[in-house]
Parts: sequence; C-alpha cells; structure tokens
Amino acid sequence: MQKEFNSKDQEKLFDILSNLTGHLQADSEKEEKSIQDLQLNLADTLSGINIETVKNNILFYENSDLFFPEKIKTPRLNKIEEISSRVSKETMEPNLRVFVRESPVRSSQLKGSVPAWARGAAVEKTFGPFTNKDSKKLWFDFYRIKRLTALYLEGENDPAILFNVSVKKRIIIKKLPPIIDPALNYKAIPDSVWINSKLLASNSPPGYYTGIKIKSGTISLSNAPKLIDNKLTVTGNTLVTVNLVLDQPEVTDADKTSPYGIDTRNAELNLPTSLNFHFSKSVSSINEIGGNTNWLVYGHKATFEWDNSKPPTFNSGLNRILIPFKCSEQHFAVNECKSP
Repeated sequence: MQKEFNSKDQEKLFDILSNLTGHLQADSEKEEKSIQDLQLNLADTLSGINIETVKNNILFYENSDLFFPEKIKTPRLNKIEEISSRVSKETMEPNLRVFVRESPVRSSQLKGSVPAWARGAAVEKTFGPFTNKDSKKLWFDFYRIKRLTALYLEGENDPAILFNVSVKKRIIIKKLPPIIDPALNYKAIPDSVWINSKLLASNSPPGYYTGIKIKSGTISLSNAPKLIDNKLTVTGNTLVTVNLVLDQPEVTDADKTSPYGIDTRNAELNLPTSLNFHFSKSVSSINEIGGNTNWLVYGHKATFEWDNSKPPTFNSGLNRILIPFKCSEQHFAVNECKSP
C-alpha cells in the first residue's frame, strides 16, 4: 500500500533523523558508514511516526541546545538532508518499526529494553551499539510489521487470537486487521500466532498478548463467524478450538571457539512441540501440551510433564505466563562444569 508523502512529512523525517543519528559518535570511516546505513534504514521506517514511539524516554537535557541540529557536524547534517530529500513523494507503507534500546540486554523485563508494542516480537535486525554525544550506548532494533487475521469474541474490543493464513485477505479499514471469508476451519501457516493472554491465564492484564512461533496450526469453530463492524467475530455460544504445532527456535549465533559459555553451548533443551486449547465467550482452557520436554544442563538430566491440575498464571514480576510442569527430578545437581 502506498502512502502520500508531503514536505511536512519530509521536514519531520529530517527532524527525527537529526534527533536519533545526528549526535552519534564516529571515530572512523567504517563507523560513519554504519551510521549512514542506519539512517537509510530509518528513513524507510520513520515516515509519519512520532519520536515518542521510537524512544523509551526523552530526558530533559536532550531538548537543550547541546542537541540542536546546528550542533551536528556539517558532513553528517548534509547526509541527513540528502536522505530526507531523497524520500519519494509516493512511498510504500513501512514494513518495519524501530525502537532505540538503551540496554545491551533485550528483555521486556528491563526498562528501556523492549517497548510495550514489541513484547514477544522477534527482532528483524539490529544496528549498534553506537555511542551518543552524552556517552549513552544505543542500539536500534527493527521489528517486522505483519498484518495478521484477527478473530474476535462478540462484545470484546480486543482480538481473541491473531494468525496468518494463505487465503486472500481484504483490508477494509486500515487500522483494523485484514479480514477473510467466514469459515468453520482455518489453517494457520508457519508464522507467529498471538493469543489474548487472558485466554491462557485469567489474571493477565487487559490488552496483553502471548506470541507463539508455529510450524502449522488449525483454528476450528463450532459455528461460522460473522462480519460485525468489519471484524471477524464469533458469537457467544461458539466454541473455538486451536491446535498448534510449535516451532522451537534454533541457536545460530553461539561462538563455539570462545572459552566462555561452554556449559551453555553444551546444554540441551527440548520444549513442548504442540499446544491445544479451546475458548468461548465464557470459558477457556488448555486441552493438551504435547512433546518430549526435557533438558540436559550442567550434566543434569530431567524430563518435564504438563501438570493439568493447576491453571496457568500471569506473573507480573517476570511479565510472563507460567504454565505448571512436573519435573522428574526433585533436586538439581551440577554434575559437569567446563566453563572457566
């Protein structure tokens, strides 16, 4: 979808690029080139957005004359002007969204690390760390924007579940998820499924979602949904059953030559391979969690089995939904340690 781009948008883009990249420090041509690559990626991402959505917080001194555009070195300023003016009058809607991270560790449990809108989402790419004029280290995380199909419960404003399908989608209202034809069964394709957290743990805060990466899945309805207010909606007496084949991510960036982290690299963890649950307007429950769940950590072996006698709960300290499992071992023992 194309987006109109006018001179005011261009001016706004210049201001944001100046704010985010104008005062980054570069001690070599290579570092300056990295900043220019960042600027090009930002230019395709930042059109029409506010700086408040990009940064966790803006400190009062960042609005001082120390950070005015006039304080930016001329070559950097010229590059920002060039990139801003290069933006076409007709540009595509951004398919990435950026957040400026101030922590070397990326976790929704750390302030300034992951924004509320990206909790549970995977990062597409990261630029940094860069050192700003105030000596603060900054990382720029880019998140992929995906338009998933949403299924609503009648009377609820937030979707019950969002998923991706291979069938043709229609966008009726830009701010709403795309819709598909009503059916009794939907086949989810490999992607992420986002579940309203209250369907998994009743004490979850409103508006929270749990993201799960899947290989495949099915969403089955006892009654076909209806299109209500341009939303695919299931009525109160409809039972929705969701069966997901889970996709455990592989570790791809471990340094096998490093003397540090040997025990972490030697560890083995096999997560559940399937999740089956159901929900309606009045009830929701997990039916089954499948797979041979086990670990090998510090030479300690253990298996885990889902404990269906206890309900999942939301832990505000961890910002996670905790699903009870029974462990085959009562005590943990460090049987092997190879890290220095």
